[in-house]
Amino acid sequence: MFTGWSRRHACLILLGMTVLTACHRVEDVPATKYSWSGSALEECPSTRGAAKTVELADLAARPAAYEGTFVRVEGYYYAYFEHAALHPEPEAESYSGDFDKQIWVRSMDAEYSRQRVQLTGIFTAKSRGHGAQWPGTLCVVSVLKLPGPGD
Repeated sequence: MFTGWSRRHACLILLGMTVLTACHRVEDVPATKYSWSGSALEECPSTRGAAKTVELADLAARPAAYEGTFVRVEGYYYAYFEHAALHPEPEAESYSGDFDKQIWVRSMDAEYSRQRVQLTGIFTAKSRGHGAQWPGTLCVVSVLKLPGPGD
């Protein structure tokens, strides 16, 4: 049988193993192991390796060329009612600009809205955002705020 000390010791070991298991990070999986379901992404997959830096104009113009690619892209992020997109230039007014030159953005905080940002994430043309109006969707993994004009 357990003595008082060994029972506490066993409980501490079990507790420690539980905490370590809970803190263990699942190994990053290449984007090719994820599938996009329906018209929306179920989650932002984690990735490994360096992101490919692309121009927003190229990403929007040739979405099929970047399907499932881990990319880094810059632009102006706007989030408001039924809209979350990366624009090539600052918006003159809400919903302005050509949606064909923007990309839909998923998994990003609205706190970055109306700011110039560098986004890194997985791109897919299988999801085209709300109302399927955009060339594709970027499932954001990281955000870097950039200085805007005049900053």
